[in-house]
Amino acid sequence: MKKLILLAPVLMLLAGCSTFKKSQRLDLRPFAEYTVSLASDIEFGMTSGAKVHYLMDYRDDPVIEAHNTQWDYVRQLVRAIVAYSVEITTLSGSQLTESGKNQEFAVFLGRLVRPAIVKYPDAIRISAAGLDSITTDVRAQTTFLGALGSAQPVIDEIARISELVFDELQESLDDTADHLLARIEEDNADVKFVRKRLKAAQARYVKSIIILGRIRAGEDTLWPELLANEPQLKEIIPTDREPNREDVKRVEDRLFYMMDKVVDFKMQFAPDMEYYRNQVSELDDLYKFAMLHLKKARVTVMVWARAHRDLARGITNPAKIDIFDITKKAVKTVM
Repeated sequence: MKKLILLAPVLMLLAGCSTFKKSQRLDLRPFAEYTVSLASDIEFGMTSGAKVHYLMDYRDDPVIEAHNTQWDYVRQLVRAIVAYSVEITTLSGSQLTESGKNQEFAVFLGRLVRPAIVKYPDAIRISAAGLDSITTDVRAQTTFLGALGSAQPVIDEIARISELVFDELQESLDDTADHLLARIEEDNADVKFVRKRLKAAQARYVKSIIILGRIRAGEDTLWPELLANEPQLKEIIPTDREPNREDVKRVEDRLFYMMDKVVDFKMQFAPDMEYYRNQVSELDDLYKFAMLHLKKARVTVMVWARAHRDLARGITNPAKIDIFDITKKAVKTVM
């Protein structure tokens, strides 16, 4: 979880510096608005936004708690790209000169990346010297869009690290689902064992009743087969003579009595089996729910980085940076 933890000090810096006055200059609002729209559609975690009833007893499981912590990092990540998008939109619309905007933006980038470089130099592909070069290039640009282009390596690095985060979360999601299923199976082992035995007994009695029906029809040679299937019948079948009609009736009564007992026991265990099936079904629903929103988060960051690259190339037409529409199509593709 090293790379997940790595993101926290970086992304928290994204959230706190909208202090510029707005104007009617270059309008980057669609970029921020579409990012906000995407983020608002994401739920974070296996249980966030989903109904949990049959798995409530497992919420304090350490594996579940650790998994939810990983979702917290993804939540920070998505909030961070929203904050960044709002920040550059606010900055682009401020009353500052282009040079002034670029100066402020360079400071912002330094605050964003430098703490992570210092703390995790082996994980971040941008070195301290590389960051200095990027911020110098940002300051040297004559336009704010040019500064965004100079900052693109930072955005690409955030996107790269995000992929590592999402890969780790995918692995954690699979492991957590397997862990929960194992606990469910273990906790219901006794109920499943009894249910299996009762089901086998019921099938055996059905077979015996069929054999007895054939005996009634005149196939007397089937008595050994019946006794092999139901050894306990030996106590009511005479051994010193051929079984008569009364013997057949006693066997029939015994078989139907035992069948009724099995059915009664199965009905007593039915609520336990139903609860077990509901647990498994709920786990499957929660897994699919989490998978969907993990994919949404992954695609959101991917398209956000691409849209930022378009901005840096000067594409500011809202129709051309409609990342919401792009992402909806992308999410459908990965479903």
